[in-house]
Amino acid sequence: MRTNFFANHFRFIQKWRTQKRNVRINVFLNCQNLSALPNASNESDPKKILFITDALASHGGVENRLKHIVANLSGGHWEALFLTEENKYPPLKDFRNFTLKFRADNLGECLLDIVRAHKIDVVEFQFKYPRYLRFIDMKELRRLCVVGCTVNGFDKSISRRMLKKFDYLICVSTDLVQRYTKIPSEWFHILYNCIIPEPRLWRFNNQKTAIHVSRISDEYEIRISGFIDFCRIRDIPFEIAGERESESAKRVIDRLRTRYKIPDAAFIGSIDTVPFLKENITRYLFVAGCGHTALEAGILGFPVFITSSTSSIPPVFLTPDNIDYFLDRNFTVREREVLAGNPLFIDSPGAMEEASLCIHKFIMENRNLKTELTKYQAILHAASAKKQNRPHNQLNDLAPVEVME
Repeated sequence: MRTNFFANHFRFIQKWRTQKRNVRINVFLNCQNLSALPNASNESDPKKILFITDALASHGGVENRLKHIVANLSGGHWEALFLTEENKYPPLKDFRNFTLKFRADNLGECLLDIVRAHKIDVVEFQFKYPRYLRFIDMKELRRLCVVGCTVNGFDKSISRRMLKKFDYLICVSTDLVQRYTKIPSEWFHILYNCIIPEPRLWRFNNQKTAIHVSRISDEYEIRISGFIDFCRIRDIPFEIAGERESESAKRVIDRLRTRYKIPDAAFIGSIDTVPFLKENITRYLFVAGCGHTALEAGILGFPVFITSSTSSIPPVFLTPDNIDYFLDRNFTVREREVLAGNPLFIDSPGAMEEASLCIHKFIMENRNLKTELTKYQAILHAASAKKQNRPHNQLNDLAPVEVME
């Protein structure tokens, strides 16, 4: 008992010291955030939207999604800005970026300073694990601007009470909406991940090597292991793409190298997926991954191997039989029944060509970038219009806006 007391006391002291240090760091960081203030605004200036997420990795679905959104908004009278703890994603570094520590009591105070000083019109949170929201005065933030959020994954901490605080809600698939059983589905706008159209370039040409594209982290280790197991059984040479400099990546790489006796050269580092795959059309037999990776590989016609996040459900190839199923689930494996009638066709060039044609066609028709971004602009316009017509004393009664599709 005495040992547990001291251990708990030590953890409390460490947490308190970290909190105090983060508060001091935020005071310093916000001086930089506020140092370059905008000139006096006028009606012709673009509206400003501030995207908030704790981190932007060098590769990932959220990062690619934001890249497409801000590219479209920049040509549509909007200016995109970002608030993160760290931004490692090169395409988004050219925009104005603010930095804060998200685990600090003064996060909300610093955010409000940024919104006021830079005259932000819309704040949009990118949610996966939104525990930092407790530091933010949402009522005051919504008094200053439109506040929305995009839910990118499932987390038990995302509740009905939490989501009522927003002016608009976006979710990336109907399947994800259905997993939030305690939140009315009509609250959400569905805005699918999408991709810039590309011609189908891949053709079967006796390619020998497979590649897995994802983050390399503890969360993705099971997915990568399933890919390696599949390739080892069939004696397929493979490579693993993903940023390898983080502490999590280093741990995972060390474990995989020890377990499978993989040479270090198999981990090829971070890639810009579509340009890289275009340059290696004749090298790779198929591309493995999940989420946005499937879109990027499929739009070029590559056979796509969807990896699973649990060892009890094996990975599976996209085929004409299951492509419709996976489109609505953001290309993730969560259920065993998807495997029914889906043979591993890696030994049949004809079946691979057929799947290549089918996948490319479905993505072109159903994940149209222009359609999804038009819907997104409509959501922003409707939320802004409703905000202008609403007295400030009605903030607590706001329901998510309705958008005509």
